[in-house]
Amino acid sequence: MSKTAQKTAPPPSTPPPSINAKFQSRLPQIIEEICKGLAVIEPAVQDVSIPLREFQDYLTFEISKVKLELERAAWDSKVDQTKVAADKAWLAKMEQLQKDFDVVRMTSSVTFIRTAVARMQDTFDMRVAC
Repeated sequence: MSKTAQKTAPPPSTPPPSINAKFQSRLPQIIEEICKGLAVIEPAVQDVSIPLREFQDYLTFEISKVKLELERAAWDSKVDQTKVAADKAWLAKMEQLQKDFDVVRMTSSVTFIRTAVARMQDTFDMRVAC
């Protein structure tokens, strides 16, 4: 077997160096408090994600509708420039809202916090039910 094909075993896990005693004693409680907070906010975030996604779907539809209206207006024998300009301004406003409206980012705090807690536990080699 060539050297590039050989798998190397990860280095053995070493316990973390000692930390401040007050921090060491408080750390499990801190993680537990974070987990209790997650238990409260996670269902709320899941609940709010439903209307957020519904809004996003309707917004996408409205943007498509205005784009289609603008494309059709370009083929009219007489183009109402005032209406086209107003529609383009409205489209730009809705597209900016859509660009700024990221449901995943809005609801990712729970995932981010869970990842942070897991990293805390891994870093300090401790497990607290979360």
